[in-house]
Amino acid sequence: MNEAKFWEVIEKARGTALTPEEHAQRLVAQLVTTPPDDIREFDRIVGTLLARGNRGELRVAANLINDGPSDEEFLFFLGWLILQGREKFEAALKQADSIAEWIDTTDVDNYECEDLLYAAANAYETATGQDLPPSEWPKIGDTAKLLKLGTDVAKLLPKLSARWQG
Repeated sequence: MNEAKFWEVIEKARGTALTPEEHAQRLVAQLVTTPPDDIREFDRIVGTLLARGNRGELRVAANLINDGPSDEEFLFFLGWLILQGREKFEAALKQADSIAEWIDTTDVDNYECEDLLYAAANAYETATGQDLPPSEWPKIGDTAKLLKLGTDVAKLLPKLSARWQG
């Protein structure tokens, strides 16, 4: 599985009007039907995307949207962001404030998806009866240090600030 196929799998599992958890469950069901090597590669790509998302600006966005998440909750936010698809994920990497242009604030109380982080492990175990071999996931922590203390959040993320602090 390459990254293009990864995003196809994410999109195919989406369906309509799914919660992030339901989306992750559909991913597991879809991954179970693929070769074990593809499941392992899916997990590796998730780790790579988490590393790419480990940015101060996205951490500030997550803090606004989810009311100050911990490091672990920031990972869950990135899981949710990955489930939004390649276009939205890449746009958020370039400019975190772009999330304000498409985020649906009417249906979701919490913009996180822990289940995505375990989708490959669950699929691998179901498919093979064995634990997923360990992956080289990045350590996510204190991305807030990437931003200077005293950063004006309203200037950094004006659209998101207006939606969540307005």
